[in-house]
Amino acid sequence: MDNNQSNALQQELDQLQLDIKGDLLTIPTLKLGILPAKTFYGALLLFVLKLSLLFMLINLIVQIGLNVIGVYHSHMRVGALFGLWGCALGASVVIALFINQFILFSKLVKGRLKTEAFIRKKWRHFSLIYFLIYSLVYFLAMWFQSSFSLDGDAQLFNFIFAQFIATVFALVATALIVNMEIERLGLGIVFDVISAFIEKIKHKPTTMSGID
Repeated sequence: MDNNQSNALQQELDQLQLDIKGDLLTIPTLKLGILPAKTFYGALLLFVLKLSLLFMLINLIVQIGLNVIGVYHSHMRVGALFGLWGCALGASVVIALFINQFILFSKLVKGRLKTEAFIRKKWRHFSLIYFLIYSLVYFLAMWFQSSFSLDGDAQLFNFIFAQFIATVFALVATALIVNMEIERLGLGIVFDVISAFIEKIKHKPTTMSGID
């Protein structure tokens, strides 16, 4: 059974290497085309909204959990919920600023790369790792602040501080993991070519200004 799994894994890696070589030849020849503005900005806005709601859900679950175990007693009024969502929205916008060109790239080359399915699979794995790290750090940050005042502005500051620390720490930790995994799988050169392609996109304003 172990030998079969090892052989299957080796075959998957061999196929991945062939797909990488194919994409290295394909990417430089891709036509940029014109992506309608509402398609791009709509996808970006949808990404921000979904991410902010996911952040808020995690934050809310952590807040409720801390309340249940009696560590952190926050007042979950409407203002506090808006404060949680505001922090989540801010973190989502920051992340969107980092990856907006990759969203554009994915829209332009959808279905045209052999490694696309594998990269999307890895993207889901990395996203899961990010949110696990984020949840843990957010929990610890709120726990650390449990001894401080929770009235009014102080509570909002606690939300913002915990959101900031958790977002940045999870981004840095996940980036390190992603870089190690990319090097392990030999995907580094593909991302180098993608980065060069994105630079090319930046100098093509028509890519983002089309209208349906």
